[in-house]
Amino acid sequence: MTWIEEKYRTVHENIRDYFHGMALTDPALTLQQVEDDLDCHYFRYGNNWTGRGIVGDTIITATIEALENVRADCLELLKAQQTGQNDSLDHRAQ
Repeated sequence: MTWIEEKYRTVHENIRDYFHGMALTDPALTLQQVEDDLDCHYFRYGNNWTGRGIVGDTIITATIEALENVRADCLELLKAQQTGQNDSLDHRAQ
């Protein structure tokens, strides 16, 4: 694994780990936070006129992907709550 792949993996895992417990406790609030963060990061992703470089691009890309994954988890949890299921997403934390 190259150093850039390791950086991507580390950033992605850290973000997923940070939001995992929050999503299990309050998926609606977590969803709101994640969507706000995504708006900010997509805006930053589009503002690259000075050039972030490979490290900056890797970090922002990993961040966006992780936030999109958390968003999907929150939507799944909310759907499960609406249908009366109590399935947790502990298996997706990895």
